[in-house]
Amino acid sequence: MKKNKTIIVTGSGGFVGSNLVRFLLKENYNVISVDIRNPKIIHKNHLFYKQEIEKFFNKKIKKIYAVIHLAAESRNNFSIKFPSKVINSNINSTLSILETFKKLKQKPILFFSSTKQIEIDKKQNLYSPYSISKLSCEELIKFYSNKYQFKACIFRFSEIFSLENNPSGKALTVFINRFKKNKRIFIHDKKHKFDFLPLKSIMELILFLLKKPPQKNIKYSFKSDKISIITLVKLMKKYMKSRSQIITQKRTNAKKYLHKEINYNVKKLFSFKSNIKKIILNEANKN
Repeated sequence: MKKNKTIIVTGSGGFVGSNLVRFLLKENYNVISVDIRNPKIIHKNHLFYKQEIEKFFNKKIKKIYAVIHLAAESRNNFSIKFPSKVINSNINSTLSILETFKKLKQKPILFFSSTKQIEIDKKQNLYSPYSISKLSCEELIKFYSNKYQFKACIFRFSEIFSLENNPSGKALTVFINRFKKNKRIFIHDKKHKFDFLPLKSIMELILFLLKKPPQKNIKYSFKSDKISIITLVKLMKKYMKSRSQIITQKRTNAKKYLHKEINYNVKKLFSFKSNIKKIILNEANKN
């Protein structure tokens, strides 16, 4: 590899990761990518490690300019079915990176891919395992970066899209394929709005921060134009000249979860100040 700045990208086999690796290589960075999926990027300044994040960061890491952590589980619905898998994967992979940073004399910049699902769940007062895992990672990053003095940028992403080659499992691509085949489109929540975020904007911001690192740790919550699901599918049907039926239906199994908070007045039952002498003497007399 050339003597350019070297960047580690985790999750390089994914949609964002693979595009970001190619983008950074064009900008003359050295890239070490880590994933269990091979991004199949052949370039003289690119090294790929087919490994779990925890195993990779057990290696001796030297002279790294930045780590862009995009890996682990990023599916909210998957976390509801398999909470322990998502929580363990997201938290443990992040923790292994932070533990490596702790040992390094020359600290890299850390970029972390979080989610706007945290803000959505906060409004509903019910966090999913996915949101819990990402929020926990954010707090761990804040603690480690403060204690061990390194720069960190946290990105709260929403629905990411590109002008081409979007992942097949994304809602946008699923709708397009169904309209193409004139299949019926079922809408369960007419009030749902998509918050689409262009991939290009993400990559340009990361490049800007690599060239001009922030003086303080920063959390970015991206704002973009929201579009309702009804408006989106109607536009798709129109532009694609599809014969698909758009069917709206209510979820029969939908439940409203309430979490009531009660302020329990301990002062009326027990005064710490008036009992502190008794507590100290009792503890001291134990030995």
